Amino acid sequence: MIVKDGFARESTERQLVRSVVVEMIEPGMITQAYVYWTMAQELGHEYWYFIADSVPQPGKQNDTAVPLSKLRGTLDQIRLPRTGTAPAEGPHGR
Repeated sequence: MIVKDGFARESTERQLVRSVVVEMIEPGMITQAYVYWTMAQELGHEYWYFIADSVPQPGKQNDTAVPLSKLRGTLDQIRLPRTGTAPAEGPHGR
């Protein structure tokens, strides 16, 4: 919002926001993995991926299990700030 001459007006300018896309790919879907990579590239976003674990679902498409160690390792490589990981303050922390 822009304030001009005492009146608030919506800005018509768009600010570009760079995002990080992390795709968790189920092994059976690896041939379609290029879809999010292509979109991320076109929009100027950073793209990361890892292969998740496949969980068979009889009669259905496999489900996906995300090993937290792979997710944590990927986020560590990206160097995204973590929230909620600081030691608690108070009598038992810091």
